[in-house]
Amino acid sequence: MNKYNKTKTSVFNIGYHLIWCPKYRRKVLVKDIKIRLIELLKEKANEIGIS
Repeated sequence: MNKYNKTKTSVFNIGYHLIWCPKYRRKVLVKDIKIRLIELLKEKANEIGIS
C-alpha cells in the first residue's frame, strides 16, 4: 500500500480507516462476531492485495 498514484498535477496515496461507533457506545463486536469480522476483513484485504 506504499504505492503512490500520480496524475499530471498531483501525487496521492489513498488509505482507509474503519471506525465502529454504534448508538450508545454498546459493544457490538464481541466473541464470534468479532472473530468472523476479522476473518472477512483479512480475506478481502488478501483478495485486493493489501495488508
